[in-house]
Formats: sequence, structure tokens, C-alpha cells
Amino acid sequence: MRFWKPAYVGRALITFVFLSQLYCDNKGIAVDKNAPPGIPTNPSPGNESIISHNTNIQLGWECNDPDGDSLTYDLYFGEDFDPPLAATSLTNCAYTINILDNSKTYYWRITASDGKDLTLGRRWRFNIEMERGIHLVGSYDSHSSLDVKVIEHYAYIGDAGGFEIVDISDPTAPAYIGEFHSPHYNDSAHDIFVDGDYLYQADGNAGLQIYDISDPANPVLASGLWEVGYAGDVYVKDEYAYVASGSFIFIVDVGDPTEPLEVGSLQPGGYVNGVIVRGNLAYFSNHIRGLQIVDISDPGNPVLVGEYTTSWYSYSIFVYGDYAYLTKGYDGFQIIDIVNPAAPVFVGSYNSNGLAQDIYVADNLAYLAGGDSGLYVVNIGNPANPIEVEIYDAGGTVGGLDKNEDFLFVSLSWRGGGLLILQYVP
Repeated sequence: MRFWKPAYVGRALITFVFLSQLYCDNKGIAVDKNAPPGIPTNPSPGNESIISHNTNIQLGWECNDPDGDSLTYDLYFGEDFDPPLAATSLTNCAYTINILDNSKTYYWRITASDGKDLTLGRRWRFNIEMERGIHLVGSYDSHSSLDVKVIEHYAYIGDAGGFEIVDISDPTAPAYIGEFHSPHYNDSAHDIFVDGDYLYQADGNAGLQIYDISDPANPVLASGLWEVGYAGDVYVKDEYAYVASGSFIFIVDVGDPTEPLEVGSLQPGGYVNGVIVRGNLAYFSNHIRGLQIVDISDPGNPVLVGEYTTSWYSYSIFVYGDYAYLTKGYDGFQIIDIVNPAAPVFVGSYNSNGLAQDIYVADNLAYLAGGDSGLYVVNIGNPANPIEVEIYDAGGTVGGLDKNEDFLFVSLSWRGGGLLILQYVP
């Protein structure tokens, strides 16, 4: 603060007044006059710019205060022309937006405060326009990863020795949380399924293993059921686990996951590899017999109601709407109409290179894990005529797939290992 400073020269009193810092109120008392913050300038991304990526958008700006006061900032950001408040009391001229939608315009502006006055900045905007194709968003190095399941902001990566839990809140930088190495380590553990606070793993020769993951940093073994034999896949619904186990299908009551109890089984013929449940029907992929459909309305008495025999080795299965999508070894996948479960009907097929190990279907697109040949994206809008739209070289053997609203999660097995987080832009 500056002050009045009287000085005498001879008999004359001279008063120095610093007009730039002081003014007189209506009582004639000199007080400080605050200069408001300058207008925020130099936005990054630049105003009306186009950005070719939609993750980790770094917003930046410049702002100064004439009095040298410390400044704080409020950020207004969104799709509306008058964007809503997104962050308050920022102390730096920078802010990171993790995920945005493609092909949209975003508006933003900054309010600067020195604790006394506010200055509202101009409105800025930028567009997100990503190139069509598959984009790598993030990756996580791990063991040879046989399967992946994504629940909220965690990815659960299954491998031959157990599983790892990875935080994917920031998909550009997945972070290790916890892991469990099975005491029954073997190189034949297969798929995992997450239901609430428990993770279920089809653990090959060790049967069904169940883990408590309520504390992601410290998962613990809750129980196991060796009696189901060589477990290749598991699906959990309404307190029952459905286990694909070679020549048998097992139904296990997991109402109490610490005390699993086998309640039903079926020997459908052939060798069962994969399972998915929809309503009162369980759909199984069979190494020899292709697609098998089982009525599970009475868990204690499962009944085979229909099947469709495919050529080649059927490993994984996905059901979407009126169709079952069945991988078939080195011949990609087949699409089967399951409107009448008692009489499934072949509709179409797609042939790929490499061993088709997993499949995920959403929004008229099929995502196929093609082993060493990479990840395939296939348009199945017309099930009778699937059309390949993209192939992505993952740099490893693509083994497992999962998807959330924004991203694809790909586990790499045998060659490379780990997890890739990808985004497909049609």
C-alpha cells in the first residue's frame, strides 16, 4: 500500500499523492484503488481450432494482474454456447479434460479473480474431428493376458497365474492397483467374470476359483470348486455360475461365494469351450458341435433345447439381439439366428486370418480377436453379409476383448502381453 507522505520545504507543506494507487472517498479519506485482473488471452487450443484427438485435452490461457495480485480462475466448459461451470478456484492457467466426444464443438471461457474484482474472458471454441479408424489411447504392460473384463473404472486382466486389477479412470495412463497369483498356477487358466465384489475365474485344471475383490488393492481367494473339472469359461447370473468344462456343463450356486455348491450338470456331447447367458437360456460354444442352447429355467435340471453344428473349432460366443456370434478357429465367425432356440439357423459368416479367440458385438459392429493377425472390426448391419471395415495390428496376440461406452479393451496373450485401450472412430 502507498501512503500520504508530508514534507516541509521552508514554511510550505508539500504533499505527495500517488494518484495511480489512491483515490479519495466521499469523506476525503485516501484509500487504495484496486485494478481488476486483465482479460484472459492466448487460449490453447486456439479459438476455432480443430483437434484430431479426444483424450487428455490440455486447456491453457494467459492472464496478468496490473497490481501483481495472485489470481484464481473459474473455468466454464461444455457443448452449450454459454458453457456451464466446470472447475473453480484454479491457481494455474491450465486444466486437463480427459475424454470428449468426437465430431462435436466445445465452448469455454475463463473468469479471473484477484480476490476483489472479477474479469470475464471471451468465449472460445474448438472442434474434435478424429480420423476414421482405430486409435491407441493407452496401454499397460503385464503378463501374457488371456482375458479382460471392464467394470466401471477397473479392468480385470486374467492370466495363467491369476489376475491383475488396473485403474482405467484415466484411459491414457492405466495404473496398477492389485493382483493375485493363484496357488494353483498353471498355464491353462482361461476366462474371468466379475460380479459385484467377486471375480470368478475358469482356472483350467484347478476348476472354478472365486476371489473377493472388495478391496481391489488386496484381492483374496474366497473359495474354489475343483469338482467342475477342466474349466474353460464361466458366466455368472442371478447367483448361479455357469461353467463350460470340457465334455460337461456345470451349474453352481454362488449365492454364498465362499461356499459354492454344484446344483446341476449336463453332458451335451462334444467339448464345451465358451458360455453366455441371456434370460432362461445359456448359449455354449462347442469345439466339435458348434452352438448349443440349454434351458436353465430349472438350474438343477438343465435341458439341451437346440444346437447348430459348425465347421472348424468353436471357441468363443457372444449373443446380441436375435443372433449368436460364434468364433470358428481360423475361419473367423459365423452368425446364427436364434429366434427359435429349438432350431437355430445359419445366417452369414466372416472369414479372417489368424485364430479367432474372442468376439464382442455392439451397435452393428463385431469386434474379433484374431490372434496374431490382430483386431478386426466387421460391420454386421446386414447379418447375411458381414463387411470388414478395419484391421488393427496390436503388436501381439489378441486374446480377449471387452468394451465400455467409449473404448475397446484388448488383452494380449503369448506374444507381447498386457492390455491395450483402443478407440474406434467409424
